[in-house]
Amino acid sequence: MVNGCEICQSRRALVTRPIIAEHQRERYIVDLVDFKYYSDVNDGFKWMLVMVYSFSKYMWTVPLKEKSASAVVPANRTIFMTFGPSFLLHSDNGREFCNEPMRLMLEEFNVRHVRGRARCPWIQGQVERANQTIKWMIGSRFLTLNTPGRWISVRESSTYSYNHMRHGTTSNTPFILFFGPPLRDLMQEEHLNSVIEEFNVVDVEDTMEDVEPMDILNISNFEFLDQEGIEEDKVPLDVQNIAQDDLASNLRDSAKESTQRAADRMVARSMWRNDYIDFQLGSRVLIRPDIDSNQ
Repeated sequence: MVNGCEICQSRRALVTRPIIAEHQRERYIVDLVDFKYYSDVNDGFKWMLVMVYSFSKYMWTVPLKEKSASAVVPANRTIFMTFGPSFLLHSDNGREFCNEPMRLMLEEFNVRHVRGRARCPWIQGQVERANQTIKWMIGSRFLTLNTPGRWISVRESSTYSYNHMRHGTTSNTPFILFFGPPLRDLMQEEHLNSVIEEFNVVDVEDTMEDVEPMDILNISNFEFLDQEGIEEDKVPLDVQNIAQDDLASNLRDSAKESTQRAADRMVARSMWRNDYIDFQLGSRVLIRPDIDSNQ
């Protein structure tokens, strides 16, 4: 009966369905932050393009002077050509994202464009939440430096800080999830010391005096190397690279589990707000007092 009632259907709460990315570079979410009010003290820059990968939460920011395809498309192309294209590009229905140059660029990189419904900012929830955080960090930083409104001067440092902060959803930093753990943390201390000592001892100028440039480029000079004869202690970096890949994979698996738990909590909160619970006789409940404080 409820399913057939138009009034009940119109008043039914929306179902919360969090977006969960299973793989790196699976979903790439973009949005624009309005800084027009501060354009006079920022060399004419009025907008900040915010780009976030859904899996790792890694963020890029680009200052823009205009809200148009001619400014947005090159910024996205730079990201795709530097780090590789994503499977999905998620944006709103703004003209700066929905246009012919953007369509051609996405077709070139074989990227599918996903757009949210009009006037529904919660569909862009991940990037909207990131916008809130980065705006707060930028505002705090330029006030600390006593340069009110000069956001382009602190944009890069604020973005760097964001990418190196532990994210509550993934329980790790966006930088580590995107690039993997720092190699310095994986390398054995003895190997680090030996590398530093080797560079300190070797005189580069004396070593390179007798080497001709063409000898370096000639591959025949290296035919005498026997790969099987290389001692194991001479190639510690290969072992470290394997360890780095394994650790990065484990961290990303852990991030998936943490993201799923965060999504479950979000759904549970939504259900708790919208559900009507039937209490049994004798159950102890807590009811918020409904009073008029003006009386």
